[in-house]
Amino acid sequence: MRSQHTPTPWKVAESVKGKTCYAIVSRDGWIADLNECHGDRLANASFIVRAVNSHEALVDALIMALPYVETALEDRGYKPGVVDQMVKKIREAIALAEGEQKIGR
Repeated sequence: MRSQHTPTPWKVAESVKGKTCYAIVSRDGWIADLNECHGDRLANASFIVRAVNSHEALVDALIMALPYVETALEDRGYKPGVVDQMVKKIREAIALAEGEQKIGR
């Protein structure tokens, strides 16, 4: 399920409101300010933007790769359990990305 969020690409912009902070913006305008976050504000804003902008491509690639990885389940040439673990991780990542699984490790 794809959410109806502000269209990508998003980018980081500098925003000065009494002190230097950063905003996340799109072609449609402002999305969020990062003025009270912990750690490096620019690094955090950049990480959010990279994650958002790459999200759909990564999910699409995993969905496309999954059937090919699943066919390797029958191949005895792989170390036992390795392909099972790969399939499980791909399915979990897709579920997490599509909001079907709770965040946590």
